[in-house]
Amino acid sequence: MYMLSHVVRLLDVDRVGWIDTLSWLMVVLVVVAQVFVWGAILTGRAALYFWEELCWTLLVGANTAASTGLFSARDALGAAASLIDISLLFGVVYLSWQVANLKLQIADVRRAGETLRPTTRVSWTLLAVRLRRSIHERNQTTDATAWGGFVGLLWMAGYFATLLPMWAHHIVVELSR
Repeated sequence: MYMLSHVVRLLDVDRVGWIDTLSWLMVVLVVVAQVFVWGAILTGRAALYFWEELCWTLLVGANTAASTGLFSARDALGAAASLIDISLLFGVVYLSWQVANLKLQIADVRRAGETLRPTTRVSWTLLAVRLRRSIHERNQTTDATAWGGFVGLLWMAGYFATLLPMWAHHIVVELSR
């Protein structure tokens, strides 16, 4: 995420303040998202996964907004303008998908008998037990449902194994010219 925020700042040839702010907000949001996901792992609270996903929604929204702000400067960027196009396309697809995903997260929270309130009291003993479990227990499985079924498989194959590495490669190629 730092690389994507850095790309926004590099492409911001006019040094627009709000675009710079959004690029740094992306970095802050990825850190906050990690706090929520580790909070969910250590407390077992499904609601914290919702907040993590909301952070990712805001992060991609910030990147999309910054890319929209950079769109008018595309001509000055040459081939690197394709980075703006990719960010905008990814933002539209991701944010559309994420609306449905957040609704599913809310349903999971309700099914778990929780509220969306991100804070709750937890004991140090529970945190220690769940930390130990997160370090030592492994659940190797080929069961598709453990990976999120078809949606999880599509996400892993389409995003992490394919799209993200290609995007990173394209960024390096364009910015090294």
